Amino acid sequence: MTHRSLASLGFAVWAAALALSTSASHAQSYEQCQAEANGIIPSLKACDAAELGRREAVLNRLYKQVLVAVSPGRQAGLRKAERAWVAFADAECDFRMSAEAGGMDAPLVYNTCRLELIARRTDDLRRAFEIEQFLGATSR
Repeated sequence: MTHRSLASLGFAVWAAALALSTSASHAQSYEQCQAEANGIIPSLKACDAAELGRREAVLNRLYKQVLVAVSPGRQAGLRKAERAWVAFADAECDFRMSAEAGGMDAPLVYNTCRLELIARRTDDLRRAFEIEQFLGATSR
């Protein structure tokens, strides 16, 4: 492995560590928001909306990074996988929310599902980005 490869790999590891520490501080903010909501549904929904916006922005930014990092021949596959994930996430969260049958908790169930699935997808894309960075660094 060349010096340049090691530097690229080191940067990827640093970026992942930074993302994890940033996620931890945002998680505290979200948990604090929920605690301060005192179980009041509109306040909890506001906490969820803010956290969903933040997580979706991170996910979208990471998706764009992975799209640039993969070879042109693999970009179509990533786009197809992302469209399938969006359809899955929508269907899964609709299914989970249906258990509440339109009750007051239904939006909270949906939001909790979205937060969970976005966190998983973000982790998946982060790993994909790290792998692409490593593969790109070792092929130079």
